Formats: sequence, C-alpha cells, structure tokens
Amino acid sequence: MKNTPFYGSPEALLPEMLEYLSRGEGFWLVVTGNSMYPTLLHELDSVFIEPLTGDLRIGDIPLVRSFDHHCVLHRVIRMNKDDFIMQGDALRNREGPVPKLCILGVATQRRRRGKIKRLCRY
Repeated sequence: MKNTPFYGSPEALLPEMLEYLSRGEGFWLVVTGNSMYPTLLHELDSVFIEPLTGDLRIGDIPLVRSFDHHCVLHRVIRMNKDDFIMQGDALRNREGPVPKLCILGVATQRRRRGKIKRLCRY
C-alpha cells in the first residue's frame, strides 16, 4: 500500500497506479476537479483506490479508464450485465454505458484533514 498520495493527472500517473493494482495493492490518490462535490473536494481530499474484488454496485465510485486513456472517478447510478452508467455528484450529464473492463479500481475511503471516511461496502 502506498501511504503518500499520488498527485497529478491520473493519465500521467496511470503506469504507476496500474502497477500497484496489478499486485493487488491499493493507493491514495489526490482528488482533482469538482465533479464529485460535495462528496469529494478538489485537492483537499484524497481517495483510497483498491482493486475491484467483487461486483460493482450502484453507489460505488470506480476509477475508470476510457479507451482514450482518460481517467474519471464518478458514482455508479445504473448497472447492466456488461456495463454501467456513472455520473459525478455535481453533474447533470451521465456517462455511459461504460464497459466493466474499463474499471481500474474502486474508491473505498476518503481522507479529508486527516480523518478517514468509508465510501462503499468494501
């Protein structure tokens, strides 16, 4: 597990993040952007990303890589057999369908001002 959070563009950090996840390890990632406000705050919060070990559920916040290697961390709002729909908490637009094979990991905890809060059932 990496205790010092990754900071920067998820796309630039992708090789190192994939290395941790491939070993079954999690890591902290500093939140950048306001699309998940008020759940996640830009550069104030960091999230702990873990490999997805079970089924994704509505309400989970996966880290997803699109086919153009853009990374996004938004909430699952609808599930289908092979894909899902997601949406940032502060956004009106929905994204998807997103194939499940695009999931890199899932945010399980949020750290804000030294306090950790669980984000999903894992």
